Amino acid sequence: MREEDVAGGDRRPADPAGLRRVFDTIGVAIALLDRQGRIVDLNAAMQRAIGCPQDLLIGQAMAGAFVWGGREDAAERFAQAMAAAGRGLVQELALTGDGNWLDIVLTPLPAESGGEAGGIVMTATDASRRMAVEARLRGQGESLRAARDEVKRAGQAKVRFLAAASHDLRQPAQSLTLFGAVLAERLSDHP
Repeated sequence: MREEDVAGGDRRPADPAGLRRVFDTIGVAIALLDRQGRIVDLNAAMQRAIGCPQDLLIGQAMAGAFVWGGREDAAERFAQAMAAAGRGLVQELALTGDGNWLDIVLTPLPAESGGEAGGIVMTATDASRRMAVEARLRGQGESLRAARDEVKRAGQAKVRFLAAASHDLRQPAQSLTLFGAVLAERLSDHP
């Protein structure tokens, strides 16, 4: 689709109210942060993810906006990612907020004049399902390792059993052979 088709050949700037409706309708949680990581703007999906109204969040540090689920390293990891994003590096991380896992991407927002990043765009998508599947796969991997170890132990037990059974079967056969040899020697003088 060409831009002329959308704008009808008219090169007018997009309607800010229309852009806001699009911004709030997008299912991905989006926040615009300043270079210090404070919330400048956020869409409705991000408000739902944080669980707090917009007027209480604007100007607050994003690192403090989420309840990081008791993970002590989460706030530090987020702060490190923010610092790297402030240096112009796109950062991706998965963090748990209020019991739900989020895939977070921090993307530097280019400055209008081509200078340093003008801020950071943060997107967050629900990663709870993916994290649950990964946890289930890790559990299955552990189960497979345990089953493999059990098969290995069973194989070793079978080898020990067969060695003992072989010894136990050879012992009577050896005794019969020796008894037959002694008997044959004693009976060699008899017709």
